[in-house]
Amino acid sequence: MLGVLGYVVTRANSEQRRKEFEGMLKDMEETAGYPLYLYAHYLPPASEFYNVANAPIFHNSCGLMYNENVGQHVIFNNMLMYAKECNYDYLLRLDDDCKFVTKDWLKMMVEAAEKLGDNFIISPTIQGLTYPPERSEPVEYNGVKIKVLYSAIGGICRLHNVNDLVKNNYISDVRCPLGSGDATGIGKWAIANNRYMVYLEKVKVKHNTKKQIEADPEYHKWHDLYQHVPYIPVNIGEVNGVS
Repeated sequence: MLGVLGYVVTRANSEQRRKEFEGMLKDMEETAGYPLYLYAHYLPPASEFYNVANAPIFHNSCGLMYNENVGQHVIFNNMLMYAKECNYDYLLRLDDDCKFVTKDWLKMMVEAAEKLGDNFIISPTIQGLTYPPERSEPVEYNGVKIKVLYSAIGGICRLHNVNDLVKNNYISDVRCPLGSGDATGIGKWAIANNRYMVYLEKVKVKHNTKKQIEADPEYHKWHDLYQHVPYIPVNIGEVNGVS
């Protein structure tokens, strides 16, 4: 069986956000239809609420706590390196508030990935986006119905072929803002390397941005800020009092 390493990043800072995150984990396990190992990355303020004892887990998962917001790019690179070292076939990126509509969604994604080939980056069709990405009408390729994305592919639920990313030297750009550049970065790489970004017509998930902003405006104030601020690591010399 092909190995899937999944990861999710959360900054859940309120009861509402934590409820969505914990619900996502429960739904993921119940509906995936395919085994995966999940790394949950807890950034502040989520890491100030959760700890090893109270972090939500399922039977194949691990929680990592951070004392600073390192952003999405550092985590993607670390997960890709780990997936390579541990011989996983696929790397799955998930948002902490993804809602799974299609039963056996991961099983269907892996099956589609095997039929389409290594040069495809795959996402379910995302319902509820305020600004849906530009894409083609549905077409069929190797027996899989897909919609081709033209410039970027979101990170709400995205499956990558590990060996293909590694051998073509993909690195998520850590100079980008903490919460921005992931989708456009993988998009630019895909176009430059003749890779295809696609939505699967028969697999669907939900992500209602407008509803989430209304439910938790404070979270999204910080979210908007993180679209502009890059991760700047603390200088070791400064930490030790050395100039």
